[in-house]
Amino acid sequence: MAETVKNVENIFDTLTANLQLVIDQLKDGESNREDCEDFQLPLFWTKLETTVKSLSTEATKLCLAFSTPPVPTPSECEGLVTGIEKSTLAMVSVFYSLPKQQGITLRRSTNRAVSRIAQGTQSLAQAIRKDRFQGSKGQLQSTGSVWECCDSIKKWPQDNKEAVLLIASDGADLVQDALDELEQSIQNDTDGRWDDLDDLLEDEGHESSNEDTWSEADKTLLAPCLGLVKASKSCLKKITGVIKGNGQCDSAEKISRLDDLGDILQEVSPTVDDFVSNLYAPMHYGLVKDSANRLGKCLKHLLELTKASHMYTEDDATWVNFLHTAVQHNLDKIQALTVT
Repeated sequence: MAETVKNVENIFDTLTANLQLVIDQLKDGESNREDCEDFQLPLFWTKLETTVKSLSTEATKLCLAFSTPPVPTPSECEGLVTGIEKSTLAMVSVFYSLPKQQGITLRRSTNRAVSRIAQGTQSLAQAIRKDRFQGSKGQLQSTGSVWECCDSIKKWPQDNKEAVLLIASDGADLVQDALDELEQSIQNDTDGRWDDLDDLLEDEGHESSNEDTWSEADKTLLAPCLGLVKASKSCLKKITGVIKGNGQCDSAEKISRLDDLGDILQEVSPTVDDFVSNLYAPMHYGLVKDSANRLGKCLKHLLELTKASHMYTEDDATWVNFLHTAVQHNLDKIQALTVT
């Protein structure tokens, strides 16, 4: 029995190592495969979904085999592991058939999703081995995670337009969160909700500090800063609508323009976060000014790319010009109020 367990452990160690090689390869993201001239995106998704379903089935078999004693023999274990490895390699092979010409953003999105499945499968193998092949709650949870990752293929972006829209949507949600938190902090300060805390600290013999509250000059500066964050939100909302309404993937040029937008859209949320993090007391005006300029540059670039793309129409001129003016207006005010 002990020898059987030892042999099975070795098999699982090899499986985990092989899956790690796959995960590392996906992190690199590239392959030496030649692009197929007659590539068909719908056929690609059919093939990929088939391999993902196969891997989900193999993961279920592995989980069930090690749910209750006795431990499968090394020969039985080899068969189960081979099923996992073949399905994983088939999935990755199909992924690498996706040409860059279909969109770098789509390729990255699909890479991340495929990587999550490979990582989930590795976690399942590790959970089974960790619990000495006796079955556990962790093993069941890991299997459920693999199922969830595999089932989510139906929600993956199916073309470059959908992949860029996902970036825009996720970014808009994060910017909204940052805006909500900042507005709530401003509201708390306006309502004097920290006064009770100051009184409590003084009652306990601690001196209250003004370092964590905005000065009157800070509050004046917050107005255009808040305006810049709101402009960021509006940019994402408007550009999302333009992509949704006019984005196309029927030529290499249009796909490339979507990629350009996707690259800048990815920068908006972290740039907003960096800017907002500098707005909480104590404020350092030099940091506020620098991060505001970075955010303004990012937003202007985004608007310029939109204006130069196939998605832009004459009807969009009004809001593009309005947002460009709004961004610059707030930047000018921030610049004037942070002069030292």
